[in-house]
Formats: sequence, structure tokens, C-alpha cells
Amino acid sequence: MTKITAEDRILIKNLRIEKQWSAKRMMKEFPNKAWSIASVNRLIKKITTEEWRNIEQRFINRSINEWRQCLQEVVHKQGDTLNMFSD
Repeated sequence: MTKITAEDRILIKNLRIEKQWSAKRMMKEFPNKAWSIASVNRLIKKITTEEWRNIEQRFINRSINEWRQCLQEVVHKQGDTLNMFSD
């Protein structure tokens, strides 16, 4: 089995993210690469973990921004009514 090169990593990442290909599918489509299924699966796991971390933070940020906008609208509509609950 050959080592996964930097170019291979980019290819595997793109195929996984854009087409949701599994390690078996990649190995079937690129038999000349002679990757081991274990090394491709390890790389896919690493890619997936990195992507979930990025996605998770985007969702959190978006949710906070949406919540902030809603809260600002409520405060604007109700004025000082909310202040009596904070005392």
C-alpha cells in the first residue's frame, strides 16, 4: 500500500464532502492509488471531525445572532417592561 500524499488528501476531502463517498468507493474509483482502506478511513474520520467542529460553531453563532435580534425586537416593542424583571 502506498502512502496518502498531500494531493490525495485534498482529493479524498473533496470527494467525501462534496459527494459523500465512502473509503470503499474511493478505492474502487482509484485502484491505481493502492491506498489501504484503514488509512483512508482514518483520514475520513479526521475530515469529518474537523467539518463537524466548523459546522457546529457556525450553527452556534447563527443561533446567537438570531436570538439577539429577537431579543432586541422584544425590548424595542416592550420598552422598559423587561427592566422590572431584572431587579
